Amino acid sequence: MPEEPLPTFYVPTPEEVGAYLPDYQIEGILGYGGMGAVYKAHQTFFNRDVAIKLLLSKTFGEEEFYRQYLAEAQSMSVLDHKYLLKIYDYGEVVGIPFIIIEYVHGLELYEAIGAEGAEPLSTAQVMMRVCEGMAHAHEANILHRDLKPENILIDAYANPKIADFGLARDKHDPVKDKVIWGSPGYIAPEVIHDPDRVDHRADIYALGCVMYFMLTGQIPNPNDTDYKKFDSLDPRFRQILNRSMNPFIEKRYLTAGAMGEAFRDLIMSLDEKGSNGMIASAPVN
Repeated sequence: MPEEPLPTFYVPTPEEVGAYLPDYQIEGILGYGGMGAVYKAHQTFFNRDVAIKLLLSKTFGEEEFYRQYLAEAQSMSVLDHKYLLKIYDYGEVVGIPFIIIEYVHGLELYEAIGAEGAEPLSTAQVMMRVCEGMAHAHEANILHRDLKPENILIDAYANPKIADFGLARDKHDPVKDKVIWGSPGYIAPEVIHDPDRVDHRADIYALGCVMYFMLTGQIPNPNDTDYKKFDSLDPRFRQILNRSMNPFIEKRYLTAGAMGEAFRDLIMSLDEKGSNGMIASAPVN
C-alpha cells in the first residue's frame, strides 16, 4: 500500500484506488466533482458490486470537516430501508476518507423521465416510496439537504433508491453561513432566508419539487410555476404539491410519512380508475 496520501484535488486512477483498497476490484470512475470522486468496484469477499466514494477536497475546514464527514457516514450506516442507498462500510486510508456504498444497476430518476414527464400513477408510486425512505431517515434525525431527481436512482424493478445524503457537508462548518446547500429549483425558502429554522420540512419541500419535475419534466421555478399540466390530473396532485411546496414551513406536511400516505390514497383512487402508466425500469447492466 502506498505510504503517502494522494495530493488534495487529485483524482486517483482506478489502479491507484485499488492499491489503497486491495479487497476491491476497481472497475472505473463513475464521476467526480469539486470535493471527491466515485468509483464502481466489485467486493470480492461478498461477491457484490459497490460504489466507492472518496473525499479528496479539504476546502471546508481541514480536520474538522473530515471528522464531520466520517461522523455523518457513521450515523447513516445504521439506516436500513429498501428505498435508501445502503452504506456498507466507511473509514479512512492514508488520510483519505472513503465510503463503500450499495451499487444500483439503474438510472437516475432525472434520466428516466421523458420530456413531457412521467405518467401520473407512476409518479405517485415512486413518490410514495421516496417519502417512505425519507421518513425512515428523518426518524433517525438525518436530513438529506439536496433532494433532486439526480439523487434518486431507479433500479431494474422501477423502485427508487435515494442517494447522496450530503455526506460531504458539515452543518457545523465555520463557513456554512456563506454556503447555500441544495440545488436550484429544489431549495426551500428558509434555507436561503431563515437558515436557523431549517429542519426536515426542507426535505419535504424538495419532495414536492421532485414530484413537479416527474409530472412536467421541468425543474420547478417558485417564482413562475406552471400548473397547466395539473389541470388535467386528479386534483389531489395539486393539493399535495401546494402543501409540500408551501413557502410557510408550518403549513407543509408534518412528516414525510404523512406525505407518503397522501400518495398512497391517491394511488388507490388512480388504480380504481384504471390508470396503469409505469415509469420505464432501468436496464440491468
